[in-house]
Amino acid sequence: MKISVIIACHNEEHTLRETLEGIAAQEWDEPWEVIFADNGSTDGSRAVFLAMAEGRPDWRLVDASDRRGKSYALNTGIAAARAPALLSCDADDVPAAGWLRAMGEALAVNDFVGCRAEFDRLNSGWVRGYRHYGANESGLGRTSYPPFAAYTSGNCLGMTRAMFMALGRFDESLASLEDIDFCIRAQLAGFRLVYVPEALMHVRFRSTLPALARQNYAYSKALVCLTKRYEKHQPKGWLRGRIRRNITAWSSLVPEYAAVRFGRAKGDPLAQAVHRWRRAGAAGKIAGMLRYRSLPP
Repeated sequence: MKISVIIACHNEEHTLRETLEGIAAQEWDEPWEVIFADNGSTDGSRAVFLAMAEGRPDWRLVDASDRRGKSYALNTGIAAARAPALLSCDADDVPAAGWLRAMGEALAVNDFVGCRAEFDRLNSGWVRGYRHYGANESGLGRTSYPPFAAYTSGNCLGMTRAMFMALGRFDESLASLEDIDFCIRAQLAGFRLVYVPEALMHVRFRSTLPALARQNYAYSKALVCLTKRYEKHQPKGWLRGRIRRNITAWSSLVPEYAAVRFGRAKGDPLAQAVHRWRRAGAAGKIAGMLRYRSLPP
């Protein structure tokens, strides 16, 4: 076994089949397996996977329901995997043709890699435009806070098992941004993150206002945690910039709310989504400030 593809899943019945069909279509000359780490799904996710896994002995379901959270599901899936190379694929995204081969070849010469992301195929209308998402589209992302590390999102992640064992598990105390934290820790430990543009992942955004609000609330709360966690790497004077940036960002929400509620943007689905995303992010940052006693970046 050369590669294990880890899918951490919680209630993704409606998108999972397309994800699994994309994985099933992959080709590579070496042995590979799929580990489905089910994080306590209550919909038909398990049934969808088991139907797709029929006749494929190297597609295995692992029960990761003892504790909720993507980090726990990933750690459980990796513990059950048999390969020296590990790839992560979210249960609502779709790998393009050639993804597995390109990532496998990259991991033959690198310990830590991130694939390219694409956002048009699985998103349309206002869903495509409500959030700025440049990470992995034309290169790696970079954190807006010290140590200003390169990062790849978890749905684009690949690593050797040796690197994972040396670094340690995904942080199960984080409800979100566990992938960013993992990337930071890896680079502080001396591992270089390599971008693999030949490997492409089609990424799906949240498509309802409540779902996107919940996601950015979690992102933003975890962002404060990571900012505090790595504060010792901040340059002189960076704190003053943090205060100024946050005052500017929060004050801009007032006229934006007036526009989407009463003004020119009323009834504009994209404007409504952008504001809901930003408002949920502000709420998450406030919750993070109270929880972690620190400022957002």
